[in-house]
Formats: sequence, structure tokens, C-alpha cells
Amino acid sequence: MILIEQIILSILVSLLCGFSSVFTSISRSEFLIIVVTHAVLAGVSAIVYLNWLFNCTLSLWFGMIIIPVITCLVILRIQELIEKELILSIIFAVTLAIAVLFMSIIPDYLIPQIWNCLIGNILLITYDDILLIGILTITSLLLYILMYRKFILISFDLEYAQSLKINTKLLHYLLMIVISITAIVCTYVIGLFMTYALMLIPANTFLRIFQYRITVTKLVIICIIEVFLSLVISLILSYYTQLPPSALCGLILCIIALVITGVFKLRALRFKTS
Repeated sequence: MILIEQIILSILVSLLCGFSSVFTSISRSEFLIIVVTHAVLAGVSAIVYLNWLFNCTLSLWFGMIIIPVITCLVILRIQELIEKELILSIIFAVTLAIAVLFMSIIPDYLIPQIWNCLIGNILLITYDDILLIGILTITSLLLYILMYRKFILISFDLEYAQSLKINTKLLHYLLMIVISITAIVCTYVIGLFMTYALMLIPANTFLRIFQYRITVTKLVIICIIEVFLSLVISLILSYYTQLPPSALCGLILCIIALVITGVFKLRALRFKTS
């Protein structure tokens, strides 16, 4: 049975993903999501290893937040000096190597703690998790709301924003950090692999359909609804089928994207032939 915790979590993730999916797409920051999610895996692996080595009980959230955010800041700083794609590729390889290194030296019985980052914890969520995710979500949403127009401007036309004497560097850092926080939350809730689906499929689907002839606000609302429906439907199906909700969520998002794209393509084809 779906509990109130899962519904609250679905609402929080939907609100966060609705904004971040859109800004990730229009700012062309898709590869950052891949790097940050693997940094989450590296952070969790490091915390699990330290807990085992020193017999302590550090929260996995320390590794999930600190290492990915530091990774994001390092990427943003270094890409000012060298090619963006190169630094992303290097840091992606480093974070994945760190994760594999720690996974190879910790005892086998601790591996499931790391495995949860791959498949998500939405069915094992605690009130402490909801509280922390709530704080992260509210903070991120406040930044999105307060900086909304400026985020749109730097995402579409950074050079024009610079000509207006706007502090584009600070705004860009803030936007990328908020997107990274969304990736962190999604990795914990729905798993590393499905984070790509939650953050990349919704906005990209409608941007391709409307060819950017849609307002950012409408796109955000559509993405929030799509993510929420996919999460809730996956939880319901998981209850009756005993299948992991993360896998179901990814399939549902893909089905929604294919159906919507197909419908609009057929409508466009009928319009041309009429």
C-alpha cells in the first residue's frame, strides 16, 4: 500500500524535477547530471567504507551531498580554463573509478547500501529523509522562484546576459548547484539510472514537439505533472506486481514520451495532408 510518505516524497521530487528538467534542457547541461549522479555513488561508497573502517555511523547523506556539490563546483571552476566536455569526461571517469575502488574493498554484506543508490530508496524512505529532502526542495524552489527570469536569460543567451552587466558567473553557479541537488535527491529516491529519465525526458520531449514555441512556465508545469504521475503510477503498479518502482517509473516516462510524440506527429501529418 502506498503510504503518505511516498506521496509527500513524490510531490517534492515532482516540484524539484519540474524546474530542473526544464533548466537542464535549455541550458544544455545534460552531461552534468551524469557526472553528479556518479559522484553520488562515489560519495556513498566512501561513507560506507569509512563507517566500516572506523566503526562509525556517518549518514550516507554526507557523501551524497558534499562530494557531488564539490564535484559540481570543481567542474564549473575548471571548465573556465579548459574545454567543458573534456573536464566533464575526466571527472566522470574519476568519480566512477572512486566508486568502483571502494566497492571492491568493502565487505560484501555492505554492498546493498551502495546498491540502493542504483535502484532508489522510495519504498524505504524515513521521516528524517523526508525532512532533509523537504529542506533541499524548499531551498531550491526559492532560488528558482527568486532568480526565475535571470535563470531563463542565462540559460538561453549567456552572452546577452553578460552585456546587461548581470553577474552571470554567480547565477550560473547557483543554477548548476540547484540542478545538482535535484540529481542528488532523485538518485536517492528513484536510483542513479532513472534519475536520467526523470531529469531529461520530460522537458526534452515537449521542447522537441513544440520546437521551443512554448513558454518556460508552461513547460515547468507540464513536467511537474508528468513526473508526479509517473511516480504515483509506478508506486501503485509496484504494490500489485512487486516490481521495483524505479524501473516502472522509467518505463512509464518513456511510454508517455512516445505516446505524446506519436500523437503530435500524427496531428502534424494530418494537418499537412489536409
